[in-house]
Parts: sequence; C-alpha cells; structure tokens
Amino acid sequence: MSAEKAATKGQTKVLNFDDMLEMPDAELETFSSSPDLNMYGKFALANWVKQAVRKGKESATSEYKTYWSIRFDKAPELESIIESLNDVIKTNVSARACNTLAELYHASAGGQPNKDSPEWKNSATLAAKYYMLSAEQDDIVGLHWMGVFLYEGFGVSKDAPRAIEFLTKAANAGNGRSMFQLFLIHSGNEGYDKSLYNPAHAYTYLSRSLSYGINSFDDM
Repeated sequence: MSAEKAATKGQTKVLNFDDMLEMPDAELETFSSSPDLNMYGKFALANWVKQAVRKGKESATSEYKTYWSIRFDKAPELESIIESLNDVIKTNVSARACNTLAELYHASAGGQPNKDSPEWKNSATLAAKYYMLSAEQDDIVGLHWMGVFLYEGFGVSKDAPRAIEFLTKAANAGNGRSMFQLFLIHSGNEGYDKSLYNPAHAYTYLSRSLSYGINSFDDM
C-alpha cells in the first residue's frame, strides 16, 4: 500500500499495522511531517518495530502490534490484548509489557468502588504482580508503582521501609514522580505516617522533583 493511497488529501487516513510495516522507509517518512498527530504516532510505532526486527528482535513485532491495538483500534479487544501481553512476558519478560498489563489491572481496580470484592482484590493483586516483574528489571515505572503500592498496601501487604527502598531507587534513576512521592511520605502531611516525618528529606525530594518538572502548588 502506497503512502499516496494511505493519505489521500481530504479523505480519512486508514492504515493498518501490516500495511505500515510493509511500507518502504521513504514512504513511512512522509508521515513524519504530517499535521495529523495520530498518523505520526503510527509512523513512529511502525518505525520502532522495523528497527527492532532488523536487530534480530522478532518478538518485538507481536509486542508492538499489541500496543498498536491499544492506541489505534477503534474497539480494542481487551481479552486479546491481555493474552498477547502475557505471551510477550513469557517470551522475554518485557518491562514495557509488564507495565502495560499492570496499568490495565490498576485501572480495572480503580473502577471498582467495593475494595472488599473478589474482583477488586484480583485486579489489585495482578497489578502489583506485573509492576513487581517490571521493578525486578530495575524499570523506573515498575519501581515507582511498587513503591506506591507497598506504601498504600495496594495489592500487597503494607511495607513502608520497602516502599521507600523502591521509590528511592526509582528517584535515583531519574523518576521525578518518585521524588515527589518521597517528599509526601516524609512531609508529615495528613494521611501520611507521622513516624516517617523528616523535614530535611521532604525538602530535598520536593526540590529534586521540581527540577524534573513535577510540582503541586499546594506544597510550594
């Protein structure tokens, strides 16, 4: 399928994943300057896959095809997406796939108001499971969320010292949100463990988070 057919002026642009992968690089490049950000996202995603395949990472194709479905399909099939991501994790324990699955289960738990229900507990437990798999690879997203989960007792037992360990590791790797979370933990603010109050730590982490563009005007 040519770029001209895919992007006929005045018509809705329709291009599926396989069409994009088969396009020559020169034609893919025509989308990089498109004012349509949705199409640019498709260009970037397909280009990442092509580069991964060239480097011998064939498994990247199925993984990124799943991300394509999540972002661009009008009606993503959730069960199929979860199955595909699990297959990817079984193959290479991709931190990105772990984070995506964790995010899906985290969102599912957030949409269930009854925290005593089996459905909520299952979603929370699975979210923690996949963020932990990511954290074990030192991924800063997995480390951050496992720190939050351990502090709150979301899907796992509460463990403040371990939560601080995870968040500190993520913060030291450059995660600004983890810096801000550590500020909150040491701030002594309402809802946070007063025994962990440490104004010096709180100030340090707030300052660091601000340098990364993370802020809350209430805490300034």
